[in-house]
Amino acid sequence: MRATRTDPAAFFKILSSRELSMLPLLCQGFTDVQIAEQNGLCPATIKSHRQHIMAKLNLHRTSDLIRWAAEKGFVDFSRPGRVRF
Repeated sequence: MRATRTDPAAFFKILSSRELSMLPLLCQGFTDVQIAEQNGLCPATIKSHRQHIMAKLNLHRTSDLIRWAAEKGFVDFSRPGRVRF
């Protein structure tokens, strides 16, 4: 699992398609309620997705998740509003 986490292309093997679709939203500062409303889900489901993503990537804080997502190109903070799916 450690080798998979360090492979830049391996996150597609680790995260589900739903988790990958949630990742940019989680990192753009939307609340669980806002993400849930946009996707027809309940806030608890969004929280669960965040927890699963962080566990799979061995991350312990949301700030670590945001940093990871930026490093992997899911979020581009240099250009406001730029989210990559």
